Amino acid sequence: MSTAGTTTSGARDVRRVLQARGVPADAVRDRPLDLAVAASDASHYLLEPAAHVLAGDERDVARVLAACAAEGLSVTFRAGGTSLSGQAGTRGVLVDVRRGSPVSRCSTTAHACARHRA
Repeated sequence: MSTAGTTTSGARDVRRVLQARGVPADAVRDRPLDLAVAASDASHYLLEPAAHVLAGDERDVARVLAACAAEGLSVTFRAGGTSLSGQAGTRGVLVDVRRGSPVSRCSTTAHACARHRA
């Protein structure tokens, strides 16, 4: 599934792919307004993603990665301090872990996540 020039119907296809892999429906943003808002990472680049996922936890991230790997979709992460130079923009799936989710407060190791939650 190519995301080049993704239209609203293309974004809906991406939503279906993500939901089929268990990504919660309320975590996927694909309305034209939502995608326009996500198109900038504070740089001068405007890359409208095919879908914007607000990851609630590590399972959401794993589900997005599995769905995108299966469909050949690119994945870009947006986190606190990711970039002001365009590296956090994509025409693929944008995974946002900034919104105070446990994902944004944990390091990449399970041990650190366990310590954080304790």
